[in-house]
Amino acid sequence: MLVSVRSGFLILTTVALPCPLLAQTVPVDVPSAPAPAESADASGDIVVTALRRQSTVQTTPIAISALGEGQLAKLGATTIADIIRQVPGLQLTESDSGRTRVSIRGVQAAGESTVGLYYGETPLTGPSGTNSDPAGNTPNLNLFDVERVEVLRGPQGTLYGSGSMGGTLRVLFNQPDASKYEGTAELQATTTRNGGIGYFVKGALNVPIIADKLALRVVGYRERQGGYVDYTLLDRKNTNRATLEGGRVMLGFTPNDDVSITATALLQTQNIDGTAQYNSVLGPFRADFQIFQPWHDKLQLYNGVGRFNLGFATLTTSASWYRWNVESTNDNNAAFASVVSGARWCPLYTRVALGIPTTTCTPAQRTAYQAYARSKAPFGAYQPRYVRNFIQEARLGSNGNGPLSYTVGVFHEDRFDRVDTLPFAGDPVSGGQRDPVDNLGGRNILTSVKQTAFFGEVGYRLLSPLTLTVGLRHFDYTKTVGGEYLGYNFTNGQEPRPYEETKANAKGWVKKFNAELRITRDSLIYANAAQGFRPGGANNIPNLPAQYLVYRPDSLWNYELGAKTSWFDRKATLNVAIYRTD
Repeated sequence: MLVSVRSGFLILTTVALPCPLLAQTVPVDVPSAPAPAESADASGDIVVTALRRQSTVQTTPIAISALGEGQLAKLGATTIADIIRQVPGLQLTESDSGRTRVSIRGVQAAGESTVGLYYGETPLTGPSGTNSDPAGNTPNLNLFDVERVEVLRGPQGTLYGSGSMGGTLRVLFNQPDASKYEGTAELQATTTRNGGIGYFVKGALNVPIIADKLALRVVGYRERQGGYVDYTLLDRKNTNRATLEGGRVMLGFTPNDDVSITATALLQTQNIDGTAQYNSVLGPFRADFQIFQPWHDKLQLYNGVGRFNLGFATLTTSASWYRWNVESTNDNNAAFASVVSGARWCPLYTRVALGIPTTTCTPAQRTAYQAYARSKAPFGAYQPRYVRNFIQEARLGSNGNGPLSYTVGVFHEDRFDRVDTLPFAGDPVSGGQRDPVDNLGGRNILTSVKQTAFFGEVGYRLLSPLTLTVGLRHFDYTKTVGGEYLGYNFTNGQEPRPYEETKANAKGWVKKFNAELRITRDSLIYANAAQGFRPGGANNIPNLPAQYLVYRPDSLWNYELGAKTSWFDRKATLNVAIYRTD
């Protein structure tokens, strides 16, 4: 086991235990064994399926990066955040503990995601929350026992649909192997300067049940990240300590060379003691929050994939169901401080709480309102929410190396999420809710998205070096947002309102045009014009004018020229791309 010290962290690096257990263990600083044949070609270039058929990074005519299992292990990558600096254009923005937004090439905004995030064949979307912003919640799945990560830059609207305006990120798991037993374990321990202790323990086991036909692959992990942020007004230390644990079970059935069926069940929980935000004015990693802000989430995902070789083409079918539950608590003191000092909602308080009909407040009424509001401080909000989604896709992709290639398919999504908000008066000592709970006016919001799409890409090799590709996708969605206000809130102006719904729907086409010129075995030039889109929706916000309730889908066009080259017998690679996004 190799031990190293780096930047204040004690790291015990990975130890792999291939089965049988009598095999020699190897520290990770020794070059790893060659990747499986299906993961790399003869030159070592990683095989990818970004275009829904096998190719390598250097022969795929789009801007793409791929990290194989060996690279991920050398990086010590456990989540998406650990690969950011390895992939050009990939960004991850953390707003508070548990809430992260992934973007590619700077294309990001509140609302539906601008990056298609796929785990295997399943696109994952977070809960919408109160602001219809599912893009603000990125699943933080562990990258242990992952075959590769593919990052496709630029719009991928034809093959991957809505949410892939900036690009697509695909995490592909190692599959069950019915030909051999194998197992892997990883251990790591860390210490954070002026913070807590962390560690992870991970293991994977592959077991053939019926030789060459049926196999089971089981993965489990637990990770503790030591916190380092301390609260100055509450007796809380290392508040951003996090614990992540979970696993997955995969069953693979290959009765013959033409049929492959894989079933996957995945479960992961994440518990973060409090936010990682801090105020540098107070000192290193110090925060003056008055409400403790834990985060808890649980993701469960079930997926079945069937691949059937029909000779002339391969049929791939996928069905997924997942549910992601999230519970968070927020400190609202900073947001409400100016509202209370300005007594903006004094007339509502005077009319409802004091029974005095008025549209303005006298100085005495302002004083009474501010005394009431400050008696409820510190202000917090508890938000339990969840999203569940049922996704189906079927596609047919051509086989062989003939001049004509194609992929056609159909996609359907039925997504529903709900968020409940409980604003509460906080306990200044514990930073939690008062006992009994003092509800300052709750509400709930329900969001439903039903989407169907038909898509296809057709490529034709006109001459030996030149291939032209055209892609189309027709989308049709309906998004319904409804909610009710359950009481008066004198800090944001909320009044009771029965359940109301607003619907938004749209349909249209997404297009792609690509030209690929293979000059030599080691050089390729491509030109790409691709469109991306994401659904619009509806807002459900107190006192929002009617003209802002529904908003339309947005879209973009990306124009790109790129070159992929290999040099010195493929010992060096130089890829360049220039693009413009409208």
